[in-house]
Amino acid sequence: MGKMIGIYFALAAFVTFSASNSIQAAEGAVGMVTFHGEGNYQEFPPDFGLWTGKFYGGGTTDSESGPLHRSGWDCTGEIAYQGGTPKFGGGFCTVTDVDGDTVNVRWQGTAPWGPGANMATRGDYHSGTGKYAGITGWYTFQCDNVAVSHFFCTITGGEYNIP
Repeated sequence: MGKMIGIYFALAAFVTFSASNSIQAAEGAVGMVTFHGEGNYQEFPPDFGLWTGKFYGGGTTDSESGPLHRSGWDCTGEIAYQGGTPKFGGGFCTVTDVDGDTVNVRWQGTAPWGPGANMATRGDYHSGTGKYAGITGWYTFQCDNVAVSHFFCTITGGEYNIP
């Protein structure tokens, strides 16, 4: 019995030590980010088009925590269309929280695609400053084009680790 208590104590100490040195969390599947896009669209006959530009936006999460909560977004973007449906999308973002700490993200469109500019996206956390230094992880969105150059994205999942 004494051995078993010692094992539990050692395990509890390890978990406490590990938790105090890093943050691991799952992004809440509930939250949103809205974007406004500014850019140029170029047509390539017979049915291909390419939009390139920038997206600006802001977001929040219901969990009221994490790098996507109360965040400002400044992103580059490229979206390729064929027959009016997106076939590729991607770019880079700097996500800034209210304290000025940042996260650098690479985003890419994923299935499901269309219609119009609607698409799912995945973003991968590559680096950060301040409290996000060393961040790794990812998030997923479902984005809907709700008006010309305006997007509403629902946060559908993700997780991150900060050492």
